[in-house]
Amino acid sequence: MKDAKDVIIKINGFDMVNTGARKAWLLFLLVLTGCENFISVGPPDSRIVREVVFKDYKTANAAVAGIYHELYYNNGFAGGDDKSISYLGLLSSDEIVYHSSSSFVALQEFYRNEIVPINTYNFGIWASAYNIVYLANSTLEGLMYSENITNEGRDGLEGEARFIRAFCYFYLTNLYGDVPLITSTDFNQNRIAQRTPQTAVYEAIIEDLKAAKLLLPDDYAHSHGERVRVNNMAAAALLARVYLYRQDWMNAEIEASAVIDNTAYLLESDLNRVFLKDSREAVWQLMPTTPNANTNEGARFIINAVPVVLSLTADFVDSFDEQDARKSHWIGIFNSQNEDFHYPYKYKLSPSSASQNEYSMVLRLAEQYLIRAEASVHRDNLSAAITDVDIVRNRAGLQSILEINPEITETELLLEIEHQRRLELFTEWGHRWLDLKRTGRAGAILSQVKPRWDEQAMLYPIPESEIINNPNLKPQNPGY
Repeated sequence: MKDAKDVIIKINGFDMVNTGARKAWLLFLLVLTGCENFISVGPPDSRIVREVVFKDYKTANAAVAGIYHELYYNNGFAGGDDKSISYLGLLSSDEIVYHSSSSFVALQEFYRNEIVPINTYNFGIWASAYNIVYLANSTLEGLMYSENITNEGRDGLEGEARFIRAFCYFYLTNLYGDVPLITSTDFNQNRIAQRTPQTAVYEAIIEDLKAAKLLLPDDYAHSHGERVRVNNMAAAALLARVYLYRQDWMNAEIEASAVIDNTAYLLESDLNRVFLKDSREAVWQLMPTTPNANTNEGARFIINAVPVVLSLTADFVDSFDEQDARKSHWIGIFNSQNEDFHYPYKYKLSPSSASQNEYSMVLRLAEQYLIRAEASVHRDNLSAAITDVDIVRNRAGLQSILEINPEITETELLLEIEHQRRLELFTEWGHRWLDLKRTGRAGAILSQVKPRWDEQAMLYPIPESEIINNPNLKPQNPGY
């Protein structure tokens, strides 16, 4: 019989023995203990961290698995709770009605697009993203000094750390604009870091993702076949999105095609399967951190009473064609006294359900079709763009564009792609909010539904406490 201390702890597909790898991972995370944000983290004893956490592949792998745990669990970045990017981005856009009382002022500020610099939810995004960046940087530094890890093992872990760092910076720069680009754990440098121009941040993101794509494996063996740790196609998928945002249409098309052409991925014909943990559409998912639990998205979005927080807007619900299967499969209805309240129903299980069947989706194949379609339009290849849009439309039970509008113009097709992104990716990782901003359509759309809309609201404010701790972060974003 095993020693009682050798209890197996499963974190994102990796089993960690309590007496070895788990202790190393806990030491790794303790670097952040008591620290509210990344830039104010004091200098850890990096020698001890390297000697214990990165002494061999097993402990180093456990540390990297722990970063995914932090990414999901951390208070304010992922996980689908009311401090996550998915939730706050949803409030900032035009998809929902926020019903909550004045007791949730911090969330109301996102809904009204009037965030104040002391908003705690805004601070949560910033702080948790930089905490995860810190863990990625610690991993990269630890791997440099490790002498007991094979090149193959080191490559995979480095690729994961680079990907996660790039992923965090993608959201940081899209939410805040110019942000400090921190690539080390040097406390003395980090505490006085200045904001880096967004163009340079994007260059660093692309550099990390290109490296990750070369370093990462092409399968999910490192997470026991589950898609809860990234591989080279996750790097390609995020690269495709980054290139789209940078209007590098050719490279966006190339990277999206790499994912689409990979036979490991397939659009689920049954829309009820898209968000299951074994979805063939998933490129990367996050495993809920509570054993045997399902996602926080299910807890936050499903309603079984008159909503006191949020419901989908009538305009959004009505934007679906009646024959669109996404409307019937991904939107729930609660009726009270002859009034219908619609809610997101992509995730159908609450965290307390009897069995764990759903994981939180981060990257999936449908987005890649829509990325490639948009890139193709800008490369004057409307026929290819129509084909990709029709794949998404047909999966939803809609007629092909070729059938209903074969003479569609470039402008009309771009609006159709925007429309399909809204219907396909709603409530997922702030897509609608970021799409409105990157396409320059935020003002035209949000001014119609947000009475006090101001163009300066397109960037969130740098948290005031960060500027107090580090005046080099000035100037504050305009309007705050």
